[in-house]
Amino acid sequence: MSKFKDKNGNFYTQSLFLELAYDNPKHAIYTLKDDDHEFKGKVYRSIKKLYVATDDPTEYKFATQNLGGWNHWKRLLNKTSLLHPYIEEWREELEVKMRSKGVTRMLSNASESPTAAKWLAEKGWVEKRIAGRPSKAEVKGEKKQQAAVKSVIQSDLERLRDVRH
Repeated sequence: MSKFKDKNGNFYTQSLFLELAYDNPKHAIYTLKDDDHEFKGKVYRSIKKLYVATDDPTEYKFATQNLGGWNHWKRLLNKTSLLHPYIEEWREELEVKMRSKGVTRMLSNASESPTAAKWLAEKGWVEKRIAGRPSKAEVKGEKKQQAAVKSVIQSDLERLRDVRH
């Protein structure tokens, strides 16, 4: 029997998460907190940390490494609406992380590559939108994402400058 399924072969969903297992965390193995969490002597791994660390925007590798596979992940997405805000946050952070890695790589290539230098000068990491007025949610989300990318890029740039000197 899998740690992800009950005795009838059904996937656990909410009960996998300490915060959603209500008063019976018997089957919980993860926490929704940003970091691993100890509760009553048991350490619950941060599902967010695992998701972001996987570096997989397709989510397949994450599902196969940390859950009962792709079908289990689809079931969590479709049947556990309480997880949706968390998953959106994880997806956003993963996207920012991946964009940051790409920009960092372009920064390190900029001195030898005119294409990379041009891409950086034109803020190539900023997504281009189709014509039309953006919604308030799009504007807010983009500002938040750009601030996160800018922060990561700035710290990477400072680190690269320190290495060169």
